[in-house]
Amino acid sequence: MGGAGVVRGGPYEVLVSTRNQELAERIKLLFDDAETRPVVCPAAEFGSSMEVLTFPGMTRRTALCLVLVKGVTADPREFAAWLTGPAERTVLRHCKGFFVLHAAGTWCPTLEDALNDIAARYPKDVPTRLHCYPFAARAAWLPKLAYDVGITLSTLGDAATLQIVEVPGRGVHWWAVRAADAACAWRPPVGFAALPPGVSRAAAKVLDALAVADAIDPEAARAARDGWAIDVGAAPGAWTQHLAARYKCVVAIDPSPLEDSVAALPGVAQVRAMAGRGCQASGGDWDEVRGRVLAAAAEGGVPGGSLASCVACDVNAVPNDVVSVLQHVLPLVRLGGLVVVTLKFLGRGAGHGIGAGGLLRGLGEGWVERAKCVWLMSNTQRERTMVAWRGERTSAAWTPCGVPRSAAWTAVDGGEGSIAGGG
Repeated sequence: MGGAGVVRGGPYEVLVSTRNQELAERIKLLFDDAETRPVVCPAAEFGSSMEVLTFPGMTRRTALCLVLVKGVTADPREFAAWLTGPAERTVLRHCKGFFVLHAAGTWCPTLEDALNDIAARYPKDVPTRLHCYPFAARAAWLPKLAYDVGITLSTLGDAATLQIVEVPGRGVHWWAVRAADAACAWRPPVGFAALPPGVSRAAAKVLDALAVADAIDPEAARAARDGWAIDVGAAPGAWTQHLAARYKCVVAIDPSPLEDSVAALPGVAQVRAMAGRGCQASGGDWDEVRGRVLAAAAEGGVPGGSLASCVACDVNAVPNDVVSVLQHVLPLVRLGGLVVVTLKFLGRGAGHGIGAGGLLRGLGEGWVERAKCVWLMSNTQRERTMVAWRGERTSAAWTPCGVPRSAAWTAVDGGEGSIAGGG
């Protein structure tokens, strides 16, 4: 049977189907940045380049939502195992499925040419199941294969797999594999778009952000796990839940209560308060809140006086207001501690607020370093996420200070760290 079995050779290509065109573009943005590339490509053998497929006159409604991964040399079984691994290990869980365009397969100019080639080379008596792209073409292609080509179609587990993939602008690729190797050729969409367990959809954002941080600085990420974390704007607790699996203790700051299931987790404590200007506007005292945070950490087993290894901030506020929140919280984070902040561009002025660069300039020099603004797979269209590490500044006093963009931060969102394209 032509193409039967899995051959390690290569290089070959992998067609990845995403839920929308925007996600396809984000995958490529992550890949094109050397620091974030491990998030979508863990090693060189998993791809040398990526291309988002488009066509002239394409609109959002007619978009292909496809990414072509080129130069793959890994065994297809290894590629499949990584791509379909645990959600916390890959942002590609946001994809619907993938097709391996293996070098052992055959490229044909058109579908008619592919069917003629299959008719000439494929054994008619082998029970075969069809996997195809586009997904909607299956209903039209099945009769052609059964009646025109004469293939014995089957849905049983011991059937061989015939994969036919039509790639716009490239032609039609077909590849046949034994039943035992079918999982290497194709993966169904079931489960790919499923979000990780959590009390809200925001759970995916923190996992994506932590994956980016791990890719940028694996050593710092491993060292940080021995400490504790602060989650600002925590309720109902999606971020807290996953931070608790990574850190010894998590102190959640939010005026609203955590979900009972999150509050009951070992090492989780909550301080019912607001941070930043919200604390002052509500008549609160941030010094008192800071004391409560440290006390809660101590009750969670953190040695007295130890600063946090991570602060995560997903408050429902525009970046201008997040400056005030970080101003109050960062003194509680140790030098080199991880800083994860969601930038939300809300309301009618969403395109005119500050981006990551403006946030850093407003915060002042020295508070964070190695900042990177990323358009995570789990961010909405009006969100970006800043991943950074705590800088050397220790004074609680601050003044606006210009920070050169090139020296302070980088953007992995196709713009300047804001949806308006400005700093």
